[in-house]
This record gives sequence, structure tokens and C-alpha cells, in this order.
Amino acid sequence: MTLTKYGLYGAFAASMVLAMPAHAILLVDDFTDPNGPGNSVVDLTVDANGVGNTYDAAGVLGGERDLYVKLLQAGNSSTSGVDMSVNSGSLTYETGSGAIGMGSIQYDGDDNDPLNVDIDGLGSVDFTADGGRAFILDILESDVGFSFAINVWSDAGNDFVSNIYTALGANVPTQRIFNFSDFVGIDFTDVSALEFVINTDGTQGDTSIDFAVDAIRVPAPASIAFLGMGLLSLGYARRRHS
Repeated sequence: MTLTKYGLYGAFAASMVLAMPAHAILLVDDFTDPNGPGNSVVDLTVDANGVGNTYDAAGVLGGERDLYVKLLQAGNSSTSGVDMSVNSGSLTYETGSGAIGMGSIQYDGDDNDPLNVDIDGLGSVDFTADGGRAFILDILESDVGFSFAINVWSDAGNDFVSNIYTALGANVPTQRIFNFSDFVGIDFTDVSALEFVINTDGTQGDTSIDFAVDAIRVPAPASIAFLGMGLLSLGYARRRHS
């Protein structure tokens, strides 16, 4: 589905990573679904339900990726909704002209439920193995800022922290670090569920967000050092115009 764009373009590439000083790689998701187009969701109706979809893959953390979108404000036409999809090694999120939406990507085990997070679905995953200490978000392009949340559960779901960040619409490409130490009360040696939420401001958020995520992974230190160099070239390669 092609949604009409309005005023905002953002791209996140090479994108959500966990910074580690060793050479081990913990792959959360690289969005390279092997069976053609992966999961996708589209919501064209403002109601309480939203639309979700799940995709099972051995290469995804927990064996399943859950996508969910919800249209919060109708756009300028019947086809101006909110859309999120995985294809060809990237995840894209779009809202149509005048529309406002929100979306989430969940990693909570094979629960076949894109709406509700299974807070103990991953069991126990050590995100600090070999020295892991931070998430890194590489923002390639964004004309207008919007909110972005990282939700983490640990200790079989008994502990939960949601940290909300603002993706700025200027000075891109840029790299944003989310230190584990900012998630007070979470044991990153015992993560039981993980969720990324787009446009947490809801109806107060910006309209027509459009971006793409290439990967969620744990690179070696050398890879982190070269991320900034790769951002500029990737940004030009992936640039699109409304």
C-alpha cells in the first residue's frame, strides 16, 4: 500500500544496535525475512482496535516479531492511514497525509499476539554479554521530530522501565546513544521482553512520519566506529522525496 506523504521524512538505517566492546554479535532483528515480504500492518480506521501481525523467524530474537499500528487521527483521504512493514532487509513506518498514528515492534517470544506484550516471553536474555552497555539509534533523515520509546522488562516481567526519547528533525544524520544505565531498575543480564514504540505522544505527535529501520543488532567495536562514516552514504542512497 502506498500512502500519501505530508511534510515529514525520516530514515533510520543500520539502526537500533547494542554497543559492545567484544566481537560477539547478538542479533535482535535484521529484517531479512527469508520468504519474500515479511509481516506488514495497515490501519485506515480510527477505532480502539488497531491492526497487528506476527512473523515467526529463527533469526529474530525470541523467534517472533510482532508489529502493531493504530490510527489515532484520520488523514486527508480514505487511504491516508498508518502503515508498517518489513521487506528486503528493512522495516518502514509511514503515515498518510494529515494522519496521526502510533506503532510498536515487540520481541516477547512466540506468543502469536501483536497487541499484548508477554512480559516473560523471552525467558532470560543477557544483553550485557561481552560487555553490552547501550542501545544506539542512527537517525539518517527526519524533517520534524517525534517521540520514540524503548520498553524493557526483566526478572520474568517483574521489573519494567519505559524510556521516552525525542527524535529531532534537524542535524541529521546523527547517532543517539541510549545507555543501559538510564533504565533504572532493569537487569540487562535477565531481559524478558523488549518493545519499541513509535510516536508515543499519540494525538499530540507529528503527522506523516516516514522512516525505515535496517537492523537491530550488537556490533563489534570496530563496527560501531564505522557507523558514523556509513550513515552519510546510506542516507544519500536511501533518500526519497515526497
